[in-house]
Amino acid sequence: MGPWGVTYPAYLTPDDDTGIGSWTEEQFSIALREGRYKGIKTTRQLLPPMPWDMYSHMTDQETKAIYAYLKSIKPIDNLVPNPVPPTHAMN
Repeated sequence: MGPWGVTYPAYLTPDDDTGIGSWTEEQFSIALREGRYKGIKTTRQLLPPMPWDMYSHMTDQETKAIYAYLKSIKPIDNLVPNPVPPTHAMN
């Protein structure tokens, strides 16, 4: 819990429904380096605990290598609860 409310971390799984399985390499890069939800520039900012600002200076080669690795591991179903805004988290 923080000033943003409560967030839940997600596994970086290649599952199509609950992970990055259907994401493009570009979407992955946007999420990782720009902190955009589902790698879409017009969506909300990713919330902590995702340290996207720490990854913002990664090269294309580095993000491509991470993407390739994550796509190679066994997918798991990983439904993550929605964030809880601070006004509701305090109740």
